[in-house]
Amino acid sequence: MKMQKFELKVIQEATNNFELCIANDIHYDERIYEGELITTFGIPTRVLIKRYPEKSRRGYDHYSKFVDVLQKLHHPNYISFLGYCHEKREQIIVWEYPERGTLDQYISRRRSSNTTTSLTWLRRLEICAGVGRGLSYLHSQNLGEDSLKSASIFLDDKWVAKFGDIDISTQGSTGDSAYNSPERIRHGVHTSKTNVYCFGIILFEVLCGRLCSEEVDGVMLSAALIKDLYEKKKLDEIVDPALLREDQKVSSYSVDKYSSIAYQCLTDDYKMRPSMVDVVKELDEILSIEGSGDDHIQENSKGACMGRLLSIEPHELQFPFELMKEISISLLLKNKTDSHVAFKVKITKPNKYFVDPPTGVLLPYTTRDVTCTMRTQKEAPQDMECSDKFLLQSAVVSPELLPKDINRELFENKESSNQVEECLLNIQYVSPNPINERPRDPQ
Repeated sequence: MKMQKFELKVIQEATNNFELCIANDIHYDERIYEGELITTFGIPTRVLIKRYPEKSRRGYDHYSKFVDVLQKLHHPNYISFLGYCHEKREQIIVWEYPERGTLDQYISRRRSSNTTTSLTWLRRLEICAGVGRGLSYLHSQNLGEDSLKSASIFLDDKWVAKFGDIDISTQGSTGDSAYNSPERIRHGVHTSKTNVYCFGIILFEVLCGRLCSEEVDGVMLSAALIKDLYEKKKLDEIVDPALLREDQKVSSYSVDKYSSIAYQCLTDDYKMRPSMVDVVKELDEILSIEGSGDDHIQENSKGACMGRLLSIEPHELQFPFELMKEISISLLLKNKTDSHVAFKVKITKPNKYFVDPPTGVLLPYTTRDVTCTMRTQKEAPQDMECSDKFLLQSAVVSPELLPKDINRELFENKESSNQVEECLLNIQYVSPNPINERPRDPQ
């Protein structure tokens, strides 16, 4: 992906000559600014601007590495890198602006007045699963996140979680140290399993509704405290009270499953920690359970099969059965994400049904009609019963993927960092609509 190169004067105008500083890295003197720039799309875009110190060797090395690496990264849960500026010894990176701020603002007990929203359990799960998918993607590229914490997880206007090597929080060094794994503290070792440990801390921050950098009732949230309470089966003592309200509809099963995988992330021996692929798999299972409630239950009652990638309507294909007649019905697919999503409809009995198109790619937030057809049948099934099913598969893909390049491996590689979903569609035979049948005149 080709990034936009901004002129220094444009950056200076956007930041009022670097006066609009909103955050400062006390360790490396890297400053973050907020501004508005005209991007390649030709529209004013709110952005974050990271300025590296001129004479810092670390800054130069970090900047050079990032400009090279970030151009190759493309994932819906990694914050978008919009461009850069390298002029007159200035080293600057431009990122998208997170409209809803950072995750720590919503789980801190000291919420500011403009972030009083209490996240539902389902939304917390979606945010955590999104971060997990992004980390899994990074690990598949042999990369890691050096400073992962709740304050570096951004939320866009649709509550999609994104992260990147940028920090606009005021969370201090005390909070940072709480995310460090034992091997990093003792030996400075940083691996993909170090990220898993950090993610475990974040998972418990989300569950407990408190940051590891703040004291609540005289107690600081830490890995030692979490593991002690978990092993004594007293974790409910620090769970966010907001999740205990009846209107949250939080199942004990999902909380137990969630805390179990989060606890495994905090294993002292990094070799024994789960991979991010395993963590995401567990979170996805919890989401599939909780997703049947809350906002999703309304759409399901209307006949829509809900996934995180596609909305599918109807979830049960009802063919008005008639002998010696080809019957077609419509299946509506809607891409719910800001990514490109490929789909494939698999048929168990191709001699009996066919679909058009069987595969395709949906652009972000677009819809597609798929025509499902039952071939001419010579005999009626007994009692009009049918056990046939369609399998709809979907996967996040690169914008460059063409429909002709969709293959079986794209949907079967579930252990990769790619997002893959499946939905079974039941087939039912119903009596044909009698409206079009005129009664015969009596003789």
